[in-house]
Amino acid sequence: MSDPSDTPRPMSSFRRRVSGNFGIRIAGLGLQFLGSVVIARLLGVEAFGVYTYAFTCVVITGILMSLGMEQLSVRELPRFVVRGQTGLLRGFLTLQFGLILTLCAIVAAVLFWLEGSGRLVLPIAAGWLVAGIAVHALILNVSALLAGFQRVVQSQLMETLLRQVVFLSVLGLAIYLGFELGAREVFGLSVMVGMAVLMCMILLARRALAALPAGDAGQGGRQFTPKLWLTASLPLLVMTFASQMQTNLDVLMIGVLAEAADVGRYRAASRGADLMLIANSVAMQVLGPMLSRTLAGEDQDAAHVEGQRLITQGAQLAALLGGGICVVLGLGASLYMGLFGADFLPAAPVLRVLVVAQMLGILCGPVVVILITLGHERLVLMVSLAALVVNLTLNLTLIPIYGMMGAACATFIAVLFFKGVLMICVLRVSGFDPTLRAMWRGAAVPRVQ
Repeated sequence: MSDPSDTPRPMSSFRRRVSGNFGIRIAGLGLQFLGSVVIARLLGVEAFGVYTYAFTCVVITGILMSLGMEQLSVRELPRFVVRGQTGLLRGFLTLQFGLILTLCAIVAAVLFWLEGSGRLVLPIAAGWLVAGIAVHALILNVSALLAGFQRVVQSQLMETLLRQVVFLSVLGLAIYLGFELGAREVFGLSVMVGMAVLMCMILLARRALAALPAGDAGQGGRQFTPKLWLTASLPLLVMTFASQMQTNLDVLMIGVLAEAADVGRYRAASRGADLMLIANSVAMQVLGPMLSRTLAGEDQDAAHVEGQRLITQGAQLAALLGGGICVVLGLGASLYMGLFGADFLPAAPVLRVLVVAQMLGILCGPVVVILITLGHERLVLMVSLAALVVNLTLNLTLIPIYGMMGAACATFIAVLFFKGVLMICVLRVSGFDPTLRAMWRGAAVPRVQ
């Protein structure tokens, strides 16, 4: 009888992929942080607020362009690959990217009409905003495609490292040559660099797609089930939009209820708290496709046990990475904010509140990934919408009274509500334990029939 320790497990593969991905993301985050500091010091707190406000609007709008197909692809593409359903895979991608191009064209027409008629005055030209929306939407979806093909590391090398290196190089050259740079010019540089990186990612995706076996595509070409896909993706769209609104609602509300300078300060603080989200997403980005592949196996009992092991490993790594970041930022909040400039120091207490909120959310485990993989998108959707209502209500109530700290407190409560409710849902509907408790219990939770 062979020694179980000699049997290869997905766990070691999980660790290797997360370690490689995390190393890339940390290096990219270092470059991104450097870029944020340079931009903040170059533009000043108020213009930095304008720049980040425009970028936030681009990110939120870009998410809408694929109607949730990006999130659905994380679950469906690995299944298509494992089952050899190449025709469905190609049809899925055709619908996914066709939606993006069509909706971006509609957004462009609306923005140009509003700007041309004088009904909307934009701090950043409509052309740059449209380009930013399209680039962001395409990068998100190509990245999801590469993750489904198990090309996460290559995708992150381009998106996270290459993009930041090129952007910082171009920005540094412009500063050295003495160009006068405002929020609009820096935004434009960022979009152009994103276009170049997107082209590289598309080439990598095309190679990965060409390397797939013919499967059923050799007989039927592209196969479409658009009604089925859109029925599943639209709840994911609302869920993802609600999630992004929760992440960025505070910035948007401060922009509406306070001043641009406060937007700049709060964004600098929230960027530090976003390190917590990235530490979590690095593990979860790898966990999603691996969990989907594992649960697609024929032996459901064995799949459940292995799935629990993957989930526990993901929760453990996310807590370890997030905990380290939480301690560093909590103790060094003033030092961190001071790097952006003296005008940003008032947001140091805001940073502490945000990092603690995100750490508590991480400890609830990979609840969203589990529920989406198991097909409970609507459950996640309902909780996301409820959390968004809580967040919006608290922002409207607290920002006029407490300013930035009111927004931070609203985010704190909304994060705990969202992750806490989903944790309870996972325990009740799946039988998986998303928290670190399973690590000490040493076995999977009995599967819900």
